[in-house]
Amino acid sequence: MDSIVGYFLENWPALTLVSVFFIALIFVLVRGMLFLSKFKTDQIQMFSEFKTDQTQVFSEFKAEQTQAFSEFKAEQTQAFSEFKAEQAQVFSTFKTEQGQVINEIKIEQAKLSTEVRHIHKLLEKLPCEERRKENQASINQLREEHNKMKIELSGMKDMIEFLKNVIPPLANSQSPLSLNDEGKEHAQGLDAEKIIDKNWEKIYNDLEENVAGKSRYDIQQYIIDNFHVKLGNFLEKEDIDNMKEYAFVKGKNVYTFFIIYALIIRDKYFKQKGML
Repeated sequence: MDSIVGYFLENWPALTLVSVFFIALIFVLVRGMLFLSKFKTDQIQMFSEFKTDQTQVFSEFKAEQTQAFSEFKAEQTQAFSEFKAEQAQVFSTFKTEQGQVINEIKIEQAKLSTEVRHIHKLLEKLPCEERRKENQASINQLREEHNKMKIELSGMKDMIEFLKNVIPPLANSQSPLSLNDEGKEHAQGLDAEKIIDKNWEKIYNDLEENVAGKSRYDIQQYIIDNFHVKLGNFLEKEDIDNMKEYAFVKGKNVYTFFIIYALIIRDKYFKQKGML
């Protein structure tokens, strides 16, 4: 025991240093562990806060996008519904007017048929062979006219069926009618304005004769309804052939482009008459 005490007394400075070293080492380790524990806790808390913030931001972004898409969808649905209603109204008006024209042609056909039957009955009573021949010539002429009317009526029915199934999307549906982007592109490709300027004198004379003093709606409908009927009067044969060639290249029916010429004629006439 004395030897142990003596040993400590003799070596106390060294033992003290060693003790202080171990105590300091333990203190440093403890402080380091505490620091690491606090650092870990802070990092977990920061990550949790970051995750919460990101979740909230994403939730708000998702809600905004959902609302924006819902509003866009509602606007597009409303726009399509309005367009569909306008197209239905336009087609209904067109169908009514064409039905009226067909009824008038049928009435004329009925009158011609009645006249033919009446002449047949008169021929049966006439003894004169020369007069019979004259009347037979009249009957043949009436038959030719009757056949022409049947052909025209058939062509008009075919055109109506075509227009029922193919509404050319070259004009915007809002009032007043105007060419859309595709219509303007085709108008440029057809050089439609230049062609109308070249033929303007006879087009203008026809409009003055038939629609002078009428409302803008009546003028517009006259041009749209009669452009294809008076195509040969409005344009030169060369212009019509060029239009057909353009339709062939584009793979479209030539009727598709009539609305382009009709609207350009309408605008030029309105401008000249001060009706814009």
